Amino acid sequence: MEEQYGNQYVGSADYFGKIDAEMRIRFPEKFPGSAKTQTEDEESGQRTVRSSSVVAPATRSTASKRIVLKASQVALAKKLGLSNEQYALEMQLLEKSNG
Repeated sequence: MEEQYGNQYVGSADYFGKIDAEMRIRFPEKFPGSAKTQTEDEESGQRTVRSSSVVAPATRSTASKRIVLKASQVALAKKLGLSNEQYALEMQLLEKSNG
C-alpha cells in the first residue's frame, strides 16, 4: 500500500481501516459479532456487503418413543387387569393432557 498511496498513508486511520476490513474478509470466524462479510471486486475495487447465511445442523435429535415401566407400575397394571402396553399408552395420554 505504501507504493500505491505514499509514505504518509502508512499508519493513518484509513490504512488501519483497510487492514481491519481485509482481516474480517479473510478470517470471519475470528470476528463473531459481525454477521456480514465484505468482498472486494478485483477489477473495480468496489466493496460489496453480503449477509452470511445461518443454517440448521444436518441432523436432528429426536426423543426416544420407548417407555420403560418401573416394577411398581408393572404391578399396578397387573392389578388393574391391563397389559403393560395398555398401561404405558394411558400413562402417555395422561402426560400429554397434563403437560
